[in-house]
Amino acid sequence: MKYFNSLNIILFRLFDLFTTYLACNDFKNQEYNIIVNKFDLNFFEFCVFDVFSFVTLILLYFYSYNKTEIFIIKSFSFINYVKIFFNLKFFTFSLKNAFVLSCLISPTYVIVTSTIFSINNIWVYLYNTKNKLAIQSYDFLNKIHFFEFVIFILPFLLIIFLLQSKLKKEYFLNNLKYEKI
Repeated sequence: MKYFNSLNIILFRLFDLFTTYLACNDFKNQEYNIIVNKFDLNFFEFCVFDVFSFVTLILLYFYSYNKTEIFIIKSFSFINYVKIFFNLKFFTFSLKNAFVLSCLISPTYVIVTSTIFSINNIWVYLYNTKNKLAIQSYDFLNKIHFFEFVIFILPFLLIIFLLQSKLKKEYFLNNLKYEKI
């Protein structure tokens, strides 16, 4: 599974880069990526940064993949499980567990956001090529701030959803084991 996820990270990031290339006639002014804007990157520099980022992400995912022992927690409730997992006591927090959890959800996050951003890029490409349906639908969705939501808010909501889903899955898996013993 970890190799499949890693391959998908590469494929979906490359597809997003390709569709970004298609969609952006003026990359520096059209690209919404914060890194591009903050560091004034051109398309080639962004590609190098992106490749470095997804290789790093894959290595961190490989590191975290077998760290399942951190999820083995006996708990009477999901809230208690989360408190124990993150070691939530007075002014304490388990960075190691948070790091591993984040690395484990990252493939799904990258694949989903890359897909969403690629669809958006294709839409922009069609808009730029004067496709009437793309123009009408894009203009309508732009009026209701759909694209701002998809680009800036949806990824944050996705992270919260994935973190909660992973923790709930581990809570049920580990506490069902204990109930059967």
